[in-house]
Amino acid sequence: MATSKKKKTQQSTAVAVPIPGTLSIQGPLPVTGNFEGTVRYAKQNWEYIVVDMGNTPAAIQATLNNKGREGWELVQTYLGGMSIFKRPL
Repeated sequence: MATSKKKKTQQSTAVAVPIPGTLSIQGPLPVTGNFEGTVRYAKQNWEYIVVDMGNTPAAIQATLNNKGREGWELVQTYLGGMSIFKRPL
């Protein structure tokens, strides 16, 4: 007779807490001010481009580095070397 072992699973809840003086926030940017414990967010607008990354590791690395220097963030890659980048307006 086989014995079954139950795996213990832990659920973790991630809570975003704005920290004064930091800019490392994912998602909408918080609006500063005293809102008595309420966090309000400003809407972020994005600009998107589609780029052919090339087909060699050196070309892909060069494209990623160049777009990163220009402020673009990689969002999605597709088969065939096409990639989508975004940056704030």
